[in-house]
Amino acid sequence: MNKKNNGYEYRPIIKSKFELPEGYRIAVWVVINMEYFEYGIPYPADSDKHVPNVMTHSWREYGSRVGIWRLLKIMDDHEIKPVVALNSAICDHMPEVIDAFVERDLEIIGHGITNSQRLGGLSVEEEQSVIKGCKDRIKAATGDSPRGWLGPGLSENFSTIDTLIKQKFDYVCDWCNDDQPYLFNTNKGKIVSIPYSGEINDVSLFTKKNLTGKQFQETIMDQFEVLYEERNRLMPIAIHPHITGQAFRAKYFEEIISRIKGMEEVWWPGCGEMCDYYKNTESIK
Repeated sequence: MNKKNNGYEYRPIIKSKFELPEGYRIAVWVVINMEYFEYGIPYPADSDKHVPNVMTHSWREYGSRVGIWRLLKIMDDHEIKPVVALNSAICDHMPEVIDAFVERDLEIIGHGITNSQRLGGLSVEEEQSVIKGCKDRIKAATGDSPRGWLGPGLSENFSTIDTLIKQKFDYVCDWCNDDQPYLFNTNKGKIVSIPYSGEINDVSLFTKKNLTGKQFQETIMDQFEVLYEERNRLMPIAIHPHITGQAFRAKYFEEIISRIKGMEEVWWPGCGEMCDYYKNTESIK
């Protein structure tokens, strides 16, 4: 094994012994990125740094005003609980959204305070303050402390994994380099990497590759069909309410869920459930 400086080892999947519970070929979950954007601060990924940027800001805010409710209805109709990656500022500005998540008993992952702030470039102390502040605010609003973390923009510093371990997170979703869980093991402790969706993320497919809703559906199903045949794979589907929650795209998302839900031998765990299963079935000591 080639030990990496960031605490994980190279493991080719052909040598992995990881298996899903008997009877399942694939594990699938939907991750809804529920994000808050500051009106007076340019979004880090935007080329236009002018503020206020009414068009872009209102497009993103559509997600909390309309898109999330459309997506939740789809998930309710198909009796599936999504995982929510949550900016903690939502707790302060959009309490009805938090109430909806709590009412459905959805698993919530810490996703920073706002998506207007990335972790990259923060000092260790600043990073610790953001991560702890996000975790504490979500616990205060929902009653439960998030077990998992997804950095805004998947941003990290060299210190991030150790900070997450110190803050007692069980898993991190920033790393898109595998179709199975694996372990970060540093001198500060251990944390599980749960795969996230990079290539089939709706940001990538809709806003960067300009796919249509139908092409999005075909891409997700192509991914599913290959992983289904390979067996013992994890398939996160990452979406954003201001993107997939648009009416003309949501119809194709619903078709995706309907088709996958109709397949046999598909497991729909939450990320925390998958983390616990991994730790109980893999030798990670």
